[in-house]
Amino acid sequence: MVELKTDFTRGQENAQDDLNKNFSEVKKFLNDLPGLALLLAKSDFEGSKTFTISKENSSYFDQGQMVFQRVGLTVYVSGVFKTSKQIAAGVNILDKGVAFPEWLRTEAQNRNFCCVYDNLSQNIYLEQSSNTIKVDGKAIPVAKWLSVNSGSYLVSKTVIDL
Repeated sequence: MVELKTDFTRGQENAQDDLNKNFSEVKKFLNDLPGLALLLAKSDFEGSKTFTISKENSSYFDQGQMVFQRVGLTVYVSGVFKTSKQIAAGVNILDKGVAFPEWLRTEAQNRNFCCVYDNLSQNIYLEQSSNTIKVDGKAIPVAKWLSVNSGSYLVSKTVIDL
C-alpha cells in the first residue's frame, strides 16, 4: 500500500530537512573555529545558572522563593513567597550568611523588581554598590504572600564567566 502524503506533511519534512542541513553547516563552521566555540560558550548563546532565595538563606522567607536565573548575560527574576517576619526598608534579605553571587552582579545601577501583596506594589531591589537584595521604601508586613513580577537585567561586563 502506498502512503499518500499531504502538502502539509511534505512541508514539515522539507522544513526539518532544511533545519538539519543548517545545523550541520553551523556545526561544521564551529568545528573549524575552536576559539569561536569557546567564546560562544561564555556568551548569550549558552550557559545557565540559578540562584534561589528561600527560607534556607533568608529568615524573612516562610514559604516559596525568589529565583534569579542567568542565561548568557541576562538574568531573569521571578517568584512567589510568604514573609515570616516584617522586612524593613533597606534590610538585606539574605541574612543567613549566604552572599548574593558575583555572577549576578548588575552593571551600573540598582535593579528594581516589583512585588505585589494585598493589591499593593512594593519594590525589592538589587543594590549595585553592595550587591545585596533589599526592600525599598516601606516595610513589608509579616505573613504576606508576595508575587515577584517577572523582570530581567544584564550582568556586569566584569562578571561574564558563568
